[in-house]
Amino acid sequence: MPRTADTVVYEPTGGLALRTLDVPPPEPGGLLVRVTRAGVCGTEAHILAGEFPAPFAFALGHEGVGVVAECAAPAHDATGQPVAVGDTVYWTPSRPCHRCRRCVRENDPANCENVVRPRPLEPLGAATFSTLARLSPGTSFHKVPEGTPQDAVIAFGCALPTALHGLDRAGGVCPRDDVVVLGAGPVGTATAFAARLAGARRIVVVGGRPARLAAARAFGADAVLSRTTTTRAERAAAVDRLLGTGGRRLVVEAAGSLPAFEESLALLGRDDRLLVMGLWAGSGTVPVDPFRVSRLGLRITGSQLAQPAHYAEAVRIATDHHAAYPMASYVSHRHPLTATEQAIKGMSGPTALKTVLEPNG
Repeated sequence: MPRTADTVVYEPTGGLALRTLDVPPPEPGGLLVRVTRAGVCGTEAHILAGEFPAPFAFALGHEGVGVVAECAAPAHDATGQPVAVGDTVYWTPSRPCHRCRRCVRENDPANCENVVRPRPLEPLGAATFSTLARLSPGTSFHKVPEGTPQDAVIAFGCALPTALHGLDRAGGVCPRDDVVVLGAGPVGTATAFAARLAGARRIVVVGGRPARLAAARAFGADAVLSRTTTTRAERAAAVDRLLGTGGRRLVVEAAGSLPAFEESLALLGRDDRLLVMGLWAGSGTVPVDPFRVSRLGLRITGSQLAQPAHYAEAVRIATDHHAAYPMASYVSHRHPLTATEQAIKGMSGPTALKTVLEPNG
């Protein structure tokens, strides 16, 4: 095994650099993983834009699939399955403490009080924009069953766990629910996909890019609406026409924009629910009528990140449904580590669905 790894680092002065880091052996219960797929997420675009300043350099990447290269036995994944050299694993670098109030009393390790985001640069950590990743005990990693394509697992990266977590927080989806998703990026499409698998009655997705709207249809949306060719009033009328009566409406903001949040509020009727997942970076305000919230009995839920159980569920979905849905082909763009900045900026392109880095070629 090489004892160094090439890793993409965000420098405290801004900008990216490719550094060579030392590779210590894995700790007991930990792994050393050869990274084969690293998902590029909107988070990296926010970092590159300087929205997460830090006084130290830190390694990038939080969506990873790879093959175990070294294993400090015994090692088990987050669900207790034994893991050995040669196994494929899927992970996020999060390492909750399992001792704080959030972890123990509230069963919410995704929001662990002692997790540092981002982490100061280590000799080698679990960040995924790297040829190797060192997964310490406590890192949430999951064994990928044989026969499950790696592209199917990385296709929705952290988006599918995020969607699953959000839907759980909002009260779940049942067969009498109508789901309206504003945003057709990975989180929005993953939300439509998860809602379809949960048995939603009807699903409508609102988005901008034709390629992403086509993908939303492929993953279960009954109808899609283009925000570039329709007005807000036209979309509201179309949603009412498409969904009709008899359903219970869940509206999901997955676009990450204040106008989408305003539009989401306007689509709610009596006893309806709003799930806000896209608005987590940045700040801003919009007018809200609290009297309408009270009179209609609206329920508004915010959600971010995901629990280990949702990552395990994402692997199960990839295993069980990759043949019926085009999960592997959702990966639209591939880049080497040396083109990381190009990969991040290219996510806004008209044909981009899911962009991945392939650190080892």
